[in-house]
Amino acid sequence: MRLRTVRKAAFAAAVALVAVAGCSQGGAPPSGEGTATATDGGTGGTTETVGAEVRLEDDETGEPVDGGTLRMLLRLDADKLDPHVATDTTGVIVGALVYEGLVENVRGEIVPALAQEWEMSDDGTTYTFTLREGATFHGGRTVTSEDVAYSLARVADPETLSPSGSSYAVIESVDTPDESTVVLNLSRPHAPMLAQLASLSASVVDREVVEAGGLGVPDGGTGPFVLAEHNVGRNIVLTANADYWNPELPHVDGIDMTWNPDDNARAAAIRSGDVDVLFRPAPEFIDSLKSDSAVKWYGGSGSLPSSS
Repeated sequence: MRLRTVRKAAFAAAVALVAVAGCSQGGAPPSGEGTATATDGGTGGTTETVGAEVRLEDDETGEPVDGGTLRMLLRLDADKLDPHVATDTTGVIVGALVYEGLVENVRGEIVPALAQEWEMSDDGTTYTFTLREGATFHGGRTVTSEDVAYSLARVADPETLSPSGSSYAVIESVDTPDESTVVLNLSRPHAPMLAQLASLSASVVDREVVEAGGLGVPDGGTGPFVLAEHNVGRNIVLTANADYWNPELPHVDGIDMTWNPDDNARAAAIRSGDVDVLFRPAPEFIDSLKSDSAVKWYGGSGSLPSSS
């Protein structure tokens, strides 16, 4: 199956450097465009930036194939599954597939997500967004302007302990004149505003889920995948969102994420075909994996999506 089918942009944000087990419909994940790095899982971990030649999904031919479960192998379990606070590699990847904001960043271009259109005032201090019709949280509730206002207030709230919180101080107020209109009033012009709103930390979350016990399982997202299971120390299971606002996505039925800190074992797993995607192989295995005819190699921009 083509990895492009996982999500039009979410997986694009998640990919920095991967090896993919070859298959007849083999495709490539898009290159990431984020500018921030993420820690490689756990409460500790190192921050890693990887450079590689970019190979885009458009290099592959063939149509996406529906169905199946994508098996992804990472190094460590997720530390946090709340998009407003996640910074570890696995948490950020899950967040990019389960949550979304008003806009998203696809190869440096800001494109619609939960907002179908927007306008900026001439002085650059007011952004007006019109929400997409038919977008719902995974619990079934329709996304409204109040949800956007709540989410932006939550990430900026010091009590949330978001590493990105201070960067939202430029938003002076949020108006919600009706259920489908969001107006951001800035204290000054802020050129990176749209790029910031495309980051994981700007995800729109379901207030009811947050107040009922926090974001995890169940999640409070709107994305093409639902966080179905988090079996700590074992795996994370994502299932396709049957009610996703884009009826063409996702094409795969689900994603099964596992992890193993043993670099040798992870390299062996992708070579044997026990997994479909190996995220960030250890540097010492890069050359051998690139030369392995059973493995497709794809590089991204070298960083995970910005969580700030």
